[in-house]
Amino acid sequence: PWIFDKLFEVSASKNIHFIIAHAERYINSKKEIKRLTPLFNMNCTIQINSDSFAKLGKRGLLKCFVNEGRVHLIGSDMHNNTTRKSTLDKAYKYIRKKYGEKLLNEISANEKNILKRVDN
Repeated sequence: PWIFDKLFEVSASKNIHFIIAHAERYINSKKEIKRLTPLFNMNCTIQINSDSFAKLGKRGLLKCFVNEGRVHLIGSDMHNNTTRKSTLDKAYKYIRKKYGEKLLNEISANEKNILKRVDN
C-alpha cells in the first residue's frame, strides 16, 4: 500500500501522469485485480504487453482489464529482433477478433494523446 501512497503523492505534487507498464504481471488472477484499484483511482494509464494477449493463460485476466476499461496501451516488450521479437500483430489480431475495432481505435487514440503530451 505504501507504493500507491507514494505514487499518489508524486503524481499530485509534481503533476505527473504515470504509465503502468506490464500491469498484468502485478497480479496472478482475476480475483486480484482489486489490488490495482488505487492505480485505477489515480487514473494511471495502463499498458499491457502484447505477449500476454498471445498467451492462453493470461486471456482470462486480460478480459478483466478490458471489461474494467483498463487497457490503454499495448506494449511490444520487444528487446531485439532475434530472441524477443514483437508480437504486436498477434495481439492486435486477437483484440480485433475478441473485442472489436473500437478497442484498437481507443488504444491508438491513447498513443497519439501521449505523444502529443510528450511533444509539448
